[in-house]
Amino acid sequence: MWNAPLTKVLRWIVYMPLIYLVLTLIHFLFGTLLVWVGNLNLSTFWFFTCLVLFGGILWGLLQMLSTFLLVMTTMVCPNKKYGGLIFGGMTLLYFLYMLYSIWTIQADYSVKTIIFLIVISFLIISLGFNLVIGSLITTDDE
Repeated sequence: MWNAPLTKVLRWIVYMPLIYLVLTLIHFLFGTLLVWVGNLNLSTFWFFTCLVLFGGILWGLLQMLSTFLLVMTTMVCPNKKYGGLIFGGMTLLYFLYMLYSIWTIQADYSVKTIIFLIVISFLIISLGFNLVIGSLITTDDE
């Protein structure tokens, strides 16, 4: 049933919007995590202490959830090899656009703003790299 030609066409048609929805969900979770950390209203010492202690755990959970969503999305695609390559390409374009958009914000670039943008850029690159590598791993045919 899953290998019928009509089913394959329908799975390809559903796959493209599903990639966009998954990338949007990952972007939403990433932004929510940043807003949550930004709204802690702690002193500098406690902010960095909490960030070091819990930031790695939260970041790891976000990356694991993103990879899980990637694998589940790739299972919808009729051809996992091409589905993983398409997902990796769209992820690369999406995260490059995110990097471009945060560095072209019209703002006063103080030292804190530049440090914040460098940290956010590192996190975006890390998450994008994780998803691109994950999508390339899913292309491995068994």
